[in-house]
Amino acid sequence: MQDMSVDAYAHSKLVRHSQREDRFSLTLNARAVIFYVCQIFGCYVSSGWSIHSTYYGSATCFVFTLHPHCRVYEIARSDTSAAGKPSAANSFFQLATRDCIAVGGGDNFALWLDDALRNGSSRHCNTFNSPCLASAETFRCNEVEVWSFVDGSW
Repeated sequence: MQDMSVDAYAHSKLVRHSQREDRFSLTLNARAVIFYVCQIFGCYVSSGWSIHSTYYGSATCFVFTLHPHCRVYEIARSDTSAAGKPSAANSFFQLATRDCIAVGGGDNFALWLDDALRNGSSRHCNTFNSPCLASAETFRCNEVEVWSFVDGSW
């Protein structure tokens, strides 16, 4: 676990540390700018965070809320792919630039954080068919936790 709550170089540190691992969960303890209600929400991504010019990752990612309600929003599926199998509605899984990290896309990000990992936003997102994860569309993070999950086989 990496706690980013007081790190001035949080964004670059997140990217640097996560390039070593494959599967990540990013959990936010945030206070909404308007309502000042503590909420916990975040995302799981199957690729490490690294700077890209386009979206990357896979359809195994999801976004979630833990407090005040526990909900999981997996990739929204379109009816079928050309092969007749269910497919993701879009491929806006995860994005990391020098200025931000984001999960989901289409009309809006499910979760967006600035390069300081302090200010963020969440809106209805087509990728997960998720609502705004916070009590307001913009928020300030109190804490950011990054967990990596590694294969336990030796």
